[in-house]
Amino acid sequence: MLRAKPPLDSLFKAQRRFSYLSNSGRDLHLHLLSQVPEDTADIPLASMFEDFTYRHIPSLFLGIHIAIGGLMPWTHGPRAALLKFGFPPSIASSPAAWPLIKVGSARITAFGLALCGMYAGGHYEAMDILIASMGWIGLVDGWVCYEDGAEGSVVFRSVATASVAVWGALGMTTGKYL
Repeated sequence: MLRAKPPLDSLFKAQRRFSYLSNSGRDLHLHLLSQVPEDTADIPLASMFEDFTYRHIPSLFLGIHIAIGGLMPWTHGPRAALLKFGFPPSIASSPAAWPLIKVGSARITAFGLALCGMYAGGHYEAMDILIASMGWIGLVDGWVCYEDGAEGSVVFRSVATASVAVWGALGMTTGKYL
């Protein structure tokens, strides 16, 4: 519940009154007493979690997870990031592949930050669209892991990302269809 806020200058205008107190005529105390207008005291502050429901948890988890997970080439090194992605040690040990995982991870971190920012702004439908677009990422990840990845990486990359994309396509964050 948001109400119209009073003009900013009225927030800072305070009624000031000075009082002169004397203690046996020797000590002088000057007090500044200010009061904020009463009409601003009951304005509720908007919160990022104001409209929170349990169906937001997967989308929030996904945004935070991929934003932090995209930092892996810098926190654990590019070799570890390539191995975690599902590439075999022969590719992960190649310095020629290291800049590519860093660039790709920066993009996926931006994707996660965008999801978090959309949640903070209350743009749940946009979150669902962005999450649904991860279907393309899952398709490409699955194909690349099929051609060059380690065993088992295709199934994980494809199934995990496809299930996330279905979540977005069904509008689960907004509760639009279900």
